[in-house]
Formats: sequence, structure tokens, C-alpha cells
Amino acid sequence: MYPKCVTQAGVLKMIRAPLPIEWESPKSILMRCAHANFFDQVADVLGKDVCELTGMLDLLCGSYTGVNELMRNIQRSFASNLVDYRPLFYRQVAGITEQRPFVVRSIEVPYQELELVRHRVCLLCHQDKFHSKIFADLRAFTHCPVHRNQFIQECPNCGTSYEWQGFQFKKCSRCKYTFKSKDRKKQSLGSELELYSMILEGKNDDVSAALYLLRHLRKYFEPEVVRSGIVLGIALDFLAGRNDQLLNKLQAVYEGGRDLPTRFLMSCFSVSSSLEVKERASAIVRADAPVCGASKYAGPKQNWFRLEQAEYSLNITNSTLRALHSSGFLNIKQLPKSVNIVLIDSLLNLMARVVETIPAIKSLKVNPLKGIHSQHLQKNLESVRASEMVVYEANWRLGLKGLRFAKLCAPSKFTSGNSHLLDISQFAARAKTYPDALRRACRSGFISSENILKNGHKSYTFKIDFVDAFVSEFCFISELNSKLKGRGRTILSAILKSRDIRPLSGPEIDGALVPIYRRSDVEHLNLNALLKNPIFESNAGRKHEGVELFDRSRWASTKQAKEMLSVNDQEIKALVDLEYLVESTPPGRKKDNFKYFSHQSVMFTANFFSGAVPVKDLIAELGISKREFYLRFVSSGILKVVTIAKRVLIGGEDVSFVRSDCAKFISLRNADSLTNSTSRHFLNLVNTDRIRPVSIEQTLSATHINLVERSMVNLLAVEMPEKRIF
Repeated sequence: MYPKCVTQAGVLKMIRAPLPIEWESPKSILMRCAHANFFDQVADVLGKDVCELTGMLDLLCGSYTGVNELMRNIQRSFASNLVDYRPLFYRQVAGITEQRPFVVRSIEVPYQELELVRHRVCLLCHQDKFHSKIFADLRAFTHCPVHRNQFIQECPNCGTSYEWQGFQFKKCSRCKYTFKSKDRKKQSLGSELELYSMILEGKNDDVSAALYLLRHLRKYFEPEVVRSGIVLGIALDFLAGRNDQLLNKLQAVYEGGRDLPTRFLMSCFSVSSSLEVKERASAIVRADAPVCGASKYAGPKQNWFRLEQAEYSLNITNSTLRALHSSGFLNIKQLPKSVNIVLIDSLLNLMARVVETIPAIKSLKVNPLKGIHSQHLQKNLESVRASEMVVYEANWRLGLKGLRFAKLCAPSKFTSGNSHLLDISQFAARAKTYPDALRRACRSGFISSENILKNGHKSYTFKIDFVDAFVSEFCFISELNSKLKGRGRTILSAILKSRDIRPLSGPEIDGALVPIYRRSDVEHLNLNALLKNPIFESNAGRKHEGVELFDRSRWASTKQAKEMLSVNDQEIKALVDLEYLVESTPPGRKKDNFKYFSHQSVMFTANFFSGAVPVKDLIAELGISKREFYLRFVSSGILKVVTIAKRVLIGGEDVSFVRSDCAKFISLRNADSLTNSTSRHFLNLVNTDRIRPVSIEQTLSATHINLVERSMVNLLAVEMPEKRIF
């Protein structure tokens, strides 16, 4: 139902007709401007993850039904690129939900919000017959976006919350106080309107910085504090340099709470890398420290935090905090009555030391892929102090647990600009081989240690004169292989061996990786001609005499066994334990991580699986209970079930025996159920010798359970002549 002051035709007209921009609400303009730049610039400010956007929308727009579903649809559209998500995004943030909204001055409000929201009243809107309930989509605003005066939530006379009488709002329901024009005093603009004016003025950098800082500050405040607008005011005051107003807001927020201005300082560190901004933030925290460390021991000039406050601020445990104190990073003192405090100067010095190492990391030789998290925070910080490590990344939202460290290379005694030195990769390029071959040559002793200049733990440096002399005198087999367009190092070694040319270093001589020859011995040979006339003998791929070769027809690998049997790794292990599969190392293969099974055992197991039936399927087929099956066939020792991981099977031969036995004999309980007789009826017939039970000589399945012949069940005309079971 539409409100009485707005007709259906008027609503449709307002929806379809374009409205002047000066009539548009601040939230609508804010979202329209964000719509134009949201997925380009603002997305970088708010974060790449789409899930982060829901919190910002909740802050600026209020909670709407379907926001989470919309975000999931947008996230799916990123991968598929099949959905145009921008119109969906604008419709949602404009306030359109499942029901059609009604619009006044381009402010679109869902109908379900009209009855739920009753805590925003603008007297000037009431005078102009624009009831403030239509601003339900502006619940995050503290001031009326049309008249820019502060909303009222209670009676100025008695303080009672207002009540609506239909769509009339004239006087207080308790004291009958009538609202007059003197109550329509304009108030100062709120933080939301300041952000709105920045958007209209085109200050994109300031808006991005404010939203970025707001995003970090939201993590450290309760939702009620965020919705009040004071957090946005803190961000705007800090960026605008209004320190006095900022201190007042910080004192109002942090009074009596666990949140500390140190978290505010961490947020500032994550927003900007400017030292000026960080120094000003540090000064603000120092000035506000006595207020935040509120205690009966806190004097007007004491800059310290209580121990538990510092733990929460840095997001560390008490043991880690005391370990940092023992290492000299923090200064902990004890006041009277066993009150432990942390001096804020030591805390800020620790944070400043971390921040100073981050800009210098680009000029240092570190490997970012080998970053180390702060599991051992004390040891890592000691390494930073000793210039052995640096802080590669700092996520201040997680406190000191958000630090990521990187190891520095060992300091080199050779400068990188020295033109008389070559590293191992440059040496390998000149020798036309790869670095590992040179490393093995160094370890084998072919390259003497006098010519190796170690640079770090595993790095080698060589003089350029030695490299030139080595390349002119020796050559690797890989260099000859490259000249012959990759014919194979083994074949080349066989050619040289047929010409009685032996390597000076190689796998069979000193354990080197690649054979090394004297260049003067191979330069006069025409290797291409020797390849055309194969008069040499090569041992490539051959075994020694008397060694049994690997026969693939007799063995199967684990992968082949799983494909043939259609089982998983757990079932393969169970089959080995049950000795269905025979595991062994085949001849011609070394014992490694791969398992091999005899082909005969694999085929035997496959034959078993082809006729095996799961026990639960067989029980359902025969119509007997699980207890009866195990008493008749398993407990009597007639057959054996095979448990393979989670599968319980019975062999094919045993299946045929069970089916034939159940076709001849039936238990007394099943006979009662099949004939619809009373319980224990057939047992009474057996006890009165009217039916003879099956003996063990007839079948071994009658060892632990009473059975009767199925043909005897039809001979019960005396008791129930009308019952037949077949």
C-alpha cells in the first residue's frame, strides 16, 4: 500500500521522469559517482576481494536484503564475464530490492523499510510534507541531506522517543510538547556530508585516502561506533590535519574501551608511506596516551600503556611481549601494587624500526618468495636488528603478527661493479654448459679451490682471467653436443672413446656431472663424419652381462594396478595386507618410491573382484538380516568375508552357495514374517515336534541358527491353510 501523501500515479511518474541533480540525495550521488569509478579506481581502494565490498556497502547504504547474494553474483561474474553486473550493482545500492520502491526527490526506498525505520526525523522535511521516513536508505547519515540539519530522535522537552501517529508528527505523545520553528535550528554538517561534498568537488585522491583509512579503522571499532559516523570523522580529521578535533574524537571513542590509539597509528602506517604522515600520527598517539592508558596510576605526563592494552594493541601474547622486553625491543616497568606498564616510547620506536626497513628493501638483495612469517617474532626482530633480515611486508591490521620477513644474502666482499669477477652463471654461459655442471666440477676438485672465490653460502665467483684460460684449454661434452644439434652426450662419449680419447673429469672418474675433455684432443676430429660411419660401440641404455632385464609383462606398477582393479590407494594397501597383491622389487629396477606387483597376483585379484558381491547387497537380495547372515555362514566357518578398506565383499563361489542354501532353507524368524504369523510361531511348531528342523548333516549353515526347509512352510494347512508364500 502506498502512503497517503503519495499516489500510485505520482510514484510511477517520479520513477520514469528524470529529476534535476540538485534534488538527488547525497547517497544517490555518492553511489552514482562510485558506480562510474567503482570497478576501476575505488575497487583498488576498497580491496581486490569482492567480499570486502559488502562491509563498505553496509556502512554507506545500510543493511539491505539481498546484498550478500548480489556480491556473490558479482564475484561469479568476474570469472565468467557473462553478466553485466554494473546495472545490478547500481540498482542495489540505490535501494531497489525485490519490491518496487517509491521515490521522492530521486530517493528510492523499499516499502519494507517504511515500517522498520523510525529513528530519523527532520522537522523541516515534516513542514514541507516530505516525511523523513522516506530517507530510510540514509540511515548512515546523521543530518538531513535535503535541509542539512541534524535529525532528532527524541523529544527536546522530556527526552521521550517520538511516536508516529499515521503519517502525522505534531507533538510528543508523553508531554504533548508541540514542535515549533525554534526547534528547526540548522546544525553543523556531518562527516558524511563532508565526504559527499568532496565527491562533488572531484577530489578523487582525498576520497580514496579517506575510504582507504576508513576501511582499516572499521576493523578496530564496534558496529555501533562505525554507524554513528565518528569513525569517518576521525579519518577526515586526520587527513585534513585537524588535530584538535581528532584528539577529541579519539578521547571520546577510546575512553573505557580496549581499543587503543596504537591501532589507529597502525592504520595510518598502512595507508601512506609518507614519513610526515607517520610522524604526525605518532605525535597524536603520544599526546593521547594518558587518556587511552586511563588508570589511577596515570599521571598527566605519563606516556605508557598497561600490559594487557599493549598485548591487544600489538596482537601478541604475554609471553611474546616479555620476550621482546628481554631482547630490548620494549621497555616494561612495574608500578606499585604489581601494575606492569609498557612505555609508549619503546613501542613507537619498535614500530618505527620496522617501518624504516620496508622502503629500503628494494635496494637490498632479497628473495621475496622466501618470506618468513612471524612465528618466531623475537628471533626475526633480532635478525632485523643485526641486518640479517628485513621486514618484507607489514599488515598492521594484524598487529605484529602481520609482519613478513625476508632473509638477506650474506654480505659479499666483492662489489657487483667489479668487471674482473664473474659469477657461476656467467662462467657457464662462456663454457656453453649449465651451472650445476660447474658446481659439481668445483666439488670434485677438478677446478681447484685456489681459483674459487666464495660469495655467500652456495655462490661461487671466479676471476675473469681464470675463466678465459679454462675455456681455451678445456671443453664440456655439452658444448660438443650443441655443435652437433643435440645428437646425445652418450653417443659422443662413445665416439671419443672409440678414438681412444678419455675425459679428464666425469661421472666415472671423480663424480662430476658432465665429462670434461681437453680442447686440443677434440678440435682435430670431424664428429659429423664419425656419426655417419658408426664404427663405434655405444653402451647407451644397455645393461651389463648377466643382469636380468625388467619385463613389463610380468610386473605392474601401482598406477596400473589401480586402473585394472578400480581401487584407490587405501584399498591397494588393504589388498597387500590381505596378501592378495604380491609386492616386490622387479629385477632391473632399483628400489625406489614406486611399488610394483606381480602381474599374476593382479590378475588373481581382478578375477576375485569380477565375481565378488558386497555383503549388504547380497543381504538385501536374499531378504535376510545381517545377524542371520553372519550366524549362518560366517560364524559356522562356511565362508569368509573379505574386508577391503570400507568395502565388505564375498567371493563369487561363496555367493552361489549362499543363494542355493537360502533357496532350500529358511530361518524360523523369516518364516514367521513371510507367513504373517505371530512371533515365535514356527519355534513353537518345532518345540512341539510338528516341524522337524534342519540338521547339521543336511547343511553346515544350521550350526548356530534353527532352520527349516522352505517346502515345509507350505505344509501348514492345519494352522493356516490360506497362507502360501509361493
